[in-house]
Amino acid sequence: MTNIAIIGCGYWGSNLIRVFSQLEQARIHTCCDLDESKLKKVKITFPTINTTTDYQSVLSNPEIDAVVIATPVLSHYNLAKLALAAGKHVLLEKPMTSTSKDSIELIELAKQKNKILMVDHTFEYEPAVRQIKKIIESGELGEIYYINANWLNLGLIQPDINVVFDLATHVFSIINYVTGKEPVGVKANGGKYVGNNGFEEMANIIVKYPGKIIANINVSWLEPYKTRKMVIVGSKKMLSFDLLQPQEQLKIFDKGVDVNNMDNKISYRSGDVYSPNVEPVEPLKELAKHFIFCLKENKIPLTPGEAGLQVVKLLESVEKSLKNNGAEIMLNKISNEAKLGNNVKIFHPSLVNLYGCEIGDNTKIGTFVEIQKNSKIGKNCKISSHSFICEGVLIEDEVFIGHGVKFINDKYPRAAANGNLLTESDWIVTPTIIRKGASIGTNATILCGVTVGENSIVGAGSVVTRNIPPNSIAYGNPAIIKFGKKI
Repeated sequence: MTNIAIIGCGYWGSNLIRVFSQLEQARIHTCCDLDESKLKKVKITFPTINTTTDYQSVLSNPEIDAVVIATPVLSHYNLAKLALAAGKHVLLEKPMTSTSKDSIELIELAKQKNKILMVDHTFEYEPAVRQIKKIIESGELGEIYYINANWLNLGLIQPDINVVFDLATHVFSIINYVTGKEPVGVKANGGKYVGNNGFEEMANIIVKYPGKIIANINVSWLEPYKTRKMVIVGSKKMLSFDLLQPQEQLKIFDKGVDVNNMDNKISYRSGDVYSPNVEPVEPLKELAKHFIFCLKENKIPLTPGEAGLQVVKLLESVEKSLKNNGAEIMLNKISNEAKLGNNVKIFHPSLVNLYGCEIGDNTKIGTFVEIQKNSKIGKNCKISSHSFICEGVLIEDEVFIGHGVKFINDKYPRAAANGNLLTESDWIVTPTIIRKGASIGTNATILCGVTVGENSIVGAGSVVTRNIPPNSIAYGNPAIIKFGKKI
């Protein structure tokens, strides 16, 4: 049995108390809030739950395994930091923190303490949203062109944050999740009309994603109708999502525009419409169950701290754009020519350089990595931090690249010839191939023109100057082959 404490017993905290109390594998040990009237309400409904106004008593209690924080966003960082430092697992209400700096610090602290840090991006546990992700990954919609989203209602106007932090957080997490991509740029305009706290009550946001995907997002506290709608337009089909519909939340439209490349003739396609089946489950309860599962099995959550950080970075960039009259704010150094597969994970996108390269599904890219044009990385690879992958390198599926690995693509590199500075056209790119399943150790250097065979291992610090056979181990400077048999 996992003992948890709920921190904050207001509107969202009461929902968390309800769902966690329904789980067989979890027990709400304590509820904590500075407002004693809220604690009295908890006691009336759940008389066996302990209540306190003293957060420190929660942290010092060895019986409590995890804390679930549902307090105003400006308090998230301090409360979560104290909990992690005290050896507690943490589930944080969205948005994770008010700044990316605070989010990064919490992620690093959770790693140091070997604790789970999870963010309450509830809609990623919504069955319809999960279905959207599957549909996109199946290719049924084709190439995604753009996404329109409207998250609107009358109130509730928040005293400490604007409408972007309140409503757009949901939309950002959904789009990041279903596309499996990280945003590259954003611009926004907003309005302040009725409040006296200086916060926007409505905003129009444009978010750019790799592959020329554009998301148009409207959020408002001043609309007459509550709206939770999203439309995804693809090259083959279109999808609509209406969260508030009790039936047929999802619809797939076989509609589109086709262009005949021979004569540039445009034709319009209008086919069938169907509604995929969506399992009726409560997403917040699914989130609570997932949190307890991750604690018991020591698994990385679906919505870890890194996912929360992505959203916070986007929120920060929207804030910058709002303060600069809608100026476009770039989030990373990924060119539009870079082709990223589904679920490509880029840690700290502002700290990488990706040019006209191609990266396969589920590959992970660390910080301070540069990948140049005309290089290709396969599926399920891991490219560790500070690595340099130059033009002409082909890395097949399931390859591990350690920290600080360097590739060379010119056999005779020179800065100048006959007193003249050489240009790009003077260099001759010699291809290099890393076959499926190979592992390249930290700080290795791979000279151009070689092939590292399938499942081979190159030792840390090695300099590879010739081909490495499949299933071999190579090490040293220059690298020698130790084994030429299957490993």
